[in-house]
Amino acid sequence: MIRKLIVNADDLGLSPGVNQGILEAHLRGILTSTTAMVNMPDAGAGIELLQREAPQVGIGLHLNLTTGRPVLPPDQVPSLVQEGVFPYHAGNPLARADRLDPDEVSAELRAQFERFLQLAGRKPDHLDSHHHAAYHIPAAFLTLLELAGEYHLPVRAAADWRTDETLTGPRYEALRQILAQAVTPRWTDHFETRFYAEGVTLDNLLALLDGLPEGVTELMCHPGYNDGFRQNYAAQREVELVWLTDPAVRSRIIEQEIQLISFVDLADS
Repeated sequence: MIRKLIVNADDLGLSPGVNQGILEAHLRGILTSTTAMVNMPDAGAGIELLQREAPQVGIGLHLNLTTGRPVLPPDQVPSLVQEGVFPYHAGNPLARADRLDPDEVSAELRAQFERFLQLAGRKPDHLDSHHHAAYHIPAAFLTLLELAGEYHLPVRAAADWRTDETLTGPRYEALRQILAQAVTPRWTDHFETRFYAEGVTLDNLLALLDGLPEGVTELMCHPGYNDGFRQNYAAQREVELVWLTDPAVRSRIIEQEIQLISFVDLADS
């Protein structure tokens, strides 16, 4: 049984402390990949830090409609902002979804892609989305798939509505129709979200590794240092960093013969 694991940290660029925590989670732990929030002020510094200190870490694009300022001038995307910033609806990206102009959504996400190219000097190695918003807003999901197709990129397998029959209604019908008409994206076989909040314990992380299914799994994580950024999920990032760098975790990966990879390797996995 071949089991491969991408350990991907969200939110590169959120703050200097998050950037540093992501770097340390790789240098001292099991992290193999991250995704950058290029609309945030510390994104350029975070990308430069990893490219200098850990060039083997994969860096993707964290498409963002819920935190910070847009890349485009706010007056060009008025339906996306309140007082010039994205309204913060952690855990509920659909709070204003029906009010978003599809053309503005597409323009902003494409501008974020262009910003990544400018900051990194190359295309991202995969795409995903802050608070999974782009997987639940049809215009955003369409743009995500278009970018993935145009640039031959893997995407995070966060579209839970593909298999969850309880998610019904016009929005999910539209999302499923978009996916049915698109070129099937390259994504992992499994997407693991349970190393989060109350699940951030050493025992839980070891159990997830022990139960890792065959194929390629992405483990979502959020390591970092809490340096005062305003988000609900702050102090927990330091706890994640502790367990991602615990020697017992590395030992368990070796014992279980799990191969650590990044999205760069996904085409060959």
